[in-house]
Amino acid sequence: MSDDKLVVLQGLEDYIVAESDNVLLICKKSEEQRIKHFVTDVKFRYGDEYV
Repeated sequence: MSDDKLVVLQGLEDYIVAESDNVLLICKKSEEQRIKHFVTDVKFRYGDEYV
């Protein structure tokens, strides 16, 4: 997480938590293959601003 954010997560077992400049992704590990679909959808909707 970035230095200017405080994030408190509790009770998230078997989840992937990832952050980049302006995106926070929380996804079940069992569904990690869907991340590619999320990226494709975000690119389609918003261009490269968030990817």
